[in-house]
Amino acid sequence: MSNPNYSLTDDPERYVQNNRDRLLNVLKNGDDEFTRAVVWAILDEYGDDVTLEELQLELDRLQRRDLDGN
Repeated sequence: MSNPNYSLTDDPERYVQNNRDRLLNVLKNGDDEFTRAVVWAILDEYGDDVTLEELQLELDRLQRRDLDGN
């Protein structure tokens, strides 16, 4: 849950740490490509190694989906 005392621009690493699950949910289930791209960039820049591994898994899933034509 977001804390009103800081924002992404104030402390991006802390924001990503505290909102990681929410950001991953948007990435995996969002229907707006621009929003998903922004979330991807935020997680890539400010996420930890585990988050980067999850990004790779999501990229692999998207590539498989594209190969299947869905």
